[in-house]
Amino acid sequence: MKPSKRKQKKLLWRLALGFGFVAEIILIALSIGSLLEGNNQIPLWQAMLFMTIAVWIYIAYLKQRALDISRFVVDEKIKTHSLVQNLREGIIVVDPDNHILLLNVKASEIMGLPEIESLGQDFSTKVDEAIGGILRSGQAGEREGKIIETGRTVRMSVIHLPADTRESGHKLIYVRRLDASRKAPDKTDAEGGEQCKIRAAKILRLMADELGRSLDHAPNPEACVSRARLVLQGLIAGVDLLGGSAITKIKNRTLAGSLEKVDLSLSMLLQEILAEVAPVTSAAGIKFDFPADNGRFLLSGDPELTGLALRQVVYNAALASDPERGPVIIRSGSMGANIGIAITDQGSSVSYDGLQQIFADPYAGVCGPQGGMVRTEGSGLFMARGIIEAHGGTLIAESPPEGGLRVTIMTPGKS
Repeated sequence: MKPSKRKQKKLLWRLALGFGFVAEIILIALSIGSLLEGNNQIPLWQAMLFMTIAVWIYIAYLKQRALDISRFVVDEKIKTHSLVQNLREGIIVVDPDNHILLLNVKASEIMGLPEIESLGQDFSTKVDEAIGGILRSGQAGEREGKIIETGRTVRMSVIHLPADTRESGHKLIYVRRLDASRKAPDKTDAEGGEQCKIRAAKILRLMADELGRSLDHAPNPEACVSRARLVLQGLIAGVDLLGGSAITKIKNRTLAGSLEKVDLSLSMLLQEILAEVAPVTSAAGIKFDFPADNGRFLLSGDPELTGLALRQVVYNAALASDPERGPVIIRSGSMGANIGIAITDQGSSVSYDGLQQIFADPYAGVCGPQGGMVRTEGSGLFMARGIIEAHGGTLIAESPPEGGLRVTIMTPGKS
């Protein structure tokens, strides 16, 4: 219904409602006048008219309310459709007979199927038996299979939307592209460059191991701290290089399609990272304030990429911190269905402009309040934020009044 017609109908029913109320008031006044004159009985016609108008008022109210609800439903449908279309995840909604009701842009790109032309078609006929079988069976679950028309290999999670019975409900399908479906038959320059980055990262790891062993033979504490920081720089460079493919996918907005999510213990993940870097940070005099019971939460994320993002933030915090100002503070907590992680270092303050530019480049340095580079090792927060956002979370950086840099991560918890 057009908005103008809806308004006209609503106005008419409001007038009918108002007329009914006026008529009822007049009838009540007549009844009271009749009683005051000594008439103990209300005429039958008056009582019936009173009841008729009461029913009329009730109908007018329901009609007006129905128009409000109709408008609300239409508005919510528009909002929901807009939201689903802008999701980074591939989403498909099918009816009980597996006809496509909604196919967002991301799902269309992953499968190679036209978005508009696919609406109303039987989705179970467009996929191989591995996926088609679960769709026709009325079961929920996750399967790998191929799109028949395009030959692309995908992974689909089928979820039943709430309904009176499992068999009669609509289905929500989350579709992801597998790595194998994106690989070209022949090695490209980009793939060759990626292999070079991986080899370089391994070399840096070996360098870091060798430097770590030399810490025991440092001639004095100052030399020990200097070597420890050099090791940390090597570790950060290694993380940056290992995340090269992730950075490319972040820039191309395709990272979310390659995630393999599992339940991860935040406590175990952070303890593993701290244990890895403990020999180096200990030699540099850097401590961490992370209570043992502070990470008792489960994340839903890709193990490799989530670890990569957290390592980048933790390693950078360690390298930037001044041991004399205190430990690197790590705190976590839950907020609804999300898990929050805050990592605060004890390094130099970051200017407002530095905070605005911190995510502009994967290897950008950070400016201090007085200008000049105060964190030249390369923040890597571009990569960390891209990974967290691909998981449906957020990552922000701020400089507390007492100095340093606080990185706050909000990411979905166990579903």
